[in-house]
Amino acid sequence: MAHILFICCGVIWGSNFAIMADALALVGPLGLAVCRLGIGTVVFCLLWRWRKDPWPLARRDFLPLLGLAIFGFAAPFCIQPHMIQIFAAKAGHGSSLVGLIMGLVPLATIVVSIPMLGVYPTQRQLFGVIGGFAALVYLFWGELAFGISVHSLVLASYTPICYACSNVFVKRRFGHVPPAAWVMSVLGMSTVMVFPAALMLEDLKPVESVTWPICCIAIIGVVSTGFVLLLFFKLIQGRGPLYAGMVSYLIPTVALVLGWARGEKITGHQVIALAIILVMVAITQIPERDRGGGNSMASAS
Repeated sequence: MAHILFICCGVIWGSNFAIMADALALVGPLGLAVCRLGIGTVVFCLLWRWRKDPWPLARRDFLPLLGLAIFGFAAPFCIQPHMIQIFAAKAGHGSSLVGLIMGLVPLATIVVSIPMLGVYPTQRQLFGVIGGFAALVYLFWGELAFGISVHSLVLASYTPICYACSNVFVKRRFGHVPPAAWVMSVLGMSTVMVFPAALMLEDLKPVESVTWPICCIAIIGVVSTGFVLLLFFKLIQGRGPLYAGMVSYLIPTVALVLGWARGEKITGHQVIALAIILVMVAITQIPERDRGGGNSMASAS
């Protein structure tokens, strides 16, 4: 069952970047983030009411939820569509490049698990992290030729770090809590935070037909942020953050293929970087023999 959830999350989220690119024809990045967060809040609210679960959160959970809302939801949900716009304008491959960068989530999870969980990587995992970083540098070096700034590339790489930190934090702080209530809470908090900025800074864009962009927004909110997010956090609670983070093994592949199908300019740098990242992620999953020394990332899952 876990593998089915894994595949569903990877394929749907991998498609999400192309869908976001189409939704941006009608709304700006902040507007898309608000729609995504707001619709997701409604979905989880209905789910919680339907299941009639007791409220599992207390006042002491407010600050952890607020931090998770800021760094795990509001920030990456705003950054991703913004980067898709910038990369599409500069290089002609916005959705595929942003989706490709998400392949670094498992490697980032290994790094952030050191300070957050006190879990140190094995030799293979350390090699995978170094190799993944080298692939990222190689990818970014190729993107500089299109006129994309270093600042934009660094900002784009902040998203997988956000997701890695939130995955580990969820396992540590809310691993015992049914996801509907706390996900609804953080999505609602994030909506409240982003909505004023979207209202003041962005307007609807003129388009010939609003039907498809509105459908894209609905898919992103109901399916990607609602339904699949629930499946993903079930993976985290059941199998741990490293296994769940491996969803990013599928995401960049699906994003790159769909980007190519949409007519985006796929470069050799992207294909080579994707291959290196996937190999490095695979290497980190090879179990090492327990030689009685220290802790390893295997305990994180």
